Amino acid sequence: MKCLLSICHKKISYNLFILAIAVYFGTVLNVPLWLAFYEILSKLERVNIGFVISLPIFIIAALNIIFQAFAWPYISRVFFWYFNINFCHYCLCILSIRCYF
Repeated sequence: MKCLLSICHKKISYNLFILAIAVYFGTVLNVPLWLAFYEILSKLERVNIGFVISLPIFIIAALNIIFQAFAWPYISRVFFWYFNINFCHYCLCILSIRCYF
């Protein structure tokens, strides 16, 4: 139990935190985007595997660059909570009524 608590209380750098948030937003919260990509790519006869592999890498890298601008300790928590709530609402709209903003 103490080992588990010591892992939970480890301090991580802001860069690793921002990368983890970018991976979370790029994979878990972008399910509607991945479904749209799947629909588009499944209709094509021939798909370049390099393009398919580069899509998630590009999305995560772009989110990482955007999130690095808000990595200041005093505004990062507020920004990420606000962004998370709005992004979840956006994903819910896309999944429920197929409404793209």
